[in-house]
Amino acid sequence: MKTLLFLIIPVIAALGMGLGFIETTTLSGNVKDKTTGNAIAFANITLVQKGILITGTTTDSKGNYSVKEIAAGIYDIKVKYVGYKTSIRSGVEIKNGETVVEDFLLEATTEKLSEVTITKEESAPIVEVESDKSFADEVVGFFSLGSKSASGKASADVETRAYDMAPAMHISEASSSKEYVARGSREIKSIAIESSKAERESKAKLMAEPEKYSSAGKLTAGNWCDNRNWDFFSDVLKKSDWSKMKETWEFNPEERYVVKVKNGKEIAQDVPVKLKDRSGKIVWQTHTDNKGEAFLFANMFEKGETVFEVEVGDKTNFVSHTIARTSAKTIELDFAGAAKPSKVIDIMFMIDATGSMGDEMEYISEELNDLISRVKRAQQQMLTVRVSNNVYRDKGDDYVVRSFPFTENMSVALSQLNEQSAGGGGDYEEAVEEGFEDAIKNHEWSSSAAARLMFFVLDAPPHLNDENIKKIQEVTKIAAAKGIRVIPVASSGVDKNTEFLMRFLSVSSGGTYIFLTDHSGIGNSHLEPTIGKYDVEYLNDLLVKVINSYLEEDDLLTKK
Repeated sequence: MKTLLFLIIPVIAALGMGLGFIETTTLSGNVKDKTTGNAIAFANITLVQKGILITGTTTDSKGNYSVKEIAAGIYDIKVKYVGYKTSIRSGVEIKNGETVVEDFLLEATTEKLSEVTITKEESAPIVEVESDKSFADEVVGFFSLGSKSASGKASADVETRAYDMAPAMHISEASSSKEYVARGSREIKSIAIESSKAERESKAKLMAEPEKYSSAGKLTAGNWCDNRNWDFFSDVLKKSDWSKMKETWEFNPEERYVVKVKNGKEIAQDVPVKLKDRSGKIVWQTHTDNKGEAFLFANMFEKGETVFEVEVGDKTNFVSHTIARTSAKTIELDFAGAAKPSKVIDIMFMIDATGSMGDEMEYISEELNDLISRVKRAQQQMLTVRVSNNVYRDKGDDYVVRSFPFTENMSVALSQLNEQSAGGGGDYEEAVEEGFEDAIKNHEWSSSAAARLMFFVLDAPPHLNDENIKKIQEVTKIAAAKGIRVIPVASSGVDKNTEFLMRFLSVSSGGTYIFLTDHSGIGNSHLEPTIGKYDVEYLNDLLVKVINSYLEEDDLLTKK
């Protein structure tokens, strides 16, 4: 499978007598612990020229790495792994046809850490974190654990390892297949769970030839839903440090009304809900979710109105309710005869494909491959699953947006995803508004659906100007009106401005906010969001949970 969003430049030279041949140019080596001499698996190797990421890879289970077909030139080689000091080797010259060997010895960090506890639980969360704690220390990112024995008890195979973790963390065994492996400055116990013969054989194959098997299940991420933690979000927006975010992006989501709609005793799902002013102008509109809830926003972009009317339904069949600014913020309405939505789920990925995403996007490709396959298997008996994969870069690049229509053919969707590559960009900001507009306005979203989900994978904001802000506001209103839930997946490089813009988009559309974390050890550092306590999980598992949360009565978006 082609490496998604890793910039790989092949070297082709034509030499002698008009005959051409390919010269293999390779960088290889080994990464070990400086003190113990033990191999370090899954260390992150990147090649940089003039501050621009060119390509990269990770070490295998024996600490070996190899990067082939590199363009001749002088590179800086960066080696990073959680719990170790980053090693940078500058000015390494790579010539055509040569194999350059560069070995690295990484020095472990020595900072003293707070207590970390490992416990056995039946619940799924991997790591529970207080977000206001320091994340100078990190947890490693390789997890591969077998299932519990028939008796449900952990085996006696307990191994002492060194961990490097943030304070106040709680790590528990997941019900799925995981084994905790980590390095750092504090020794604690790692519990290995007894696995089946098939699982042991599968793990042996992965360890023997890791490059032949999927790397899904390595990236770690957290989730935070501001609509489900509204008091917290409102308090954050009142603080001097973050109140300016509303002014920067010209979003004012604080005057929110929650409308709960039922058809008798049944939840009324995917029903249009409108907020109108006294003249009948639509101020905000959306669709109820699988809980029968709709989030309406008064004065989001225009201030002044104080009295509104909530309307549920369409032109021929609707109920209405008048509210004022002093009204209760939660409104319950009964809408008799509400039609049930079709058994369709639209899942879209809009991905930043610029060069800055290269540090972790190979892994994101695997996570999305895994997600598409799992969702299809899980829902094929109940739902029609439609997928659309899209990428964007920046103005002046080879393309700004490359998009594909929704398809029910998962093979086609995976092929489209895997054929993409990274490049372009150059500055920090990207054409976020163009990708957003294409995703919402230029695709045939289902008119009736169990859920419409747009995963927005990015690591940088749009260019900040009045034109782009107005475009983002316009598209946000359209997304909400269509019942499309915008779900950002914030990658390394996201700053506070980008975080809050993405949270505004998710709040406005009834989505949730997903963010990659440093616990995997993959990629550059990830911003710690301004949120409350959250669980750290594998990205592919979390994406599936989020999708299911929009399909099932119980979900992970409820208040912590």
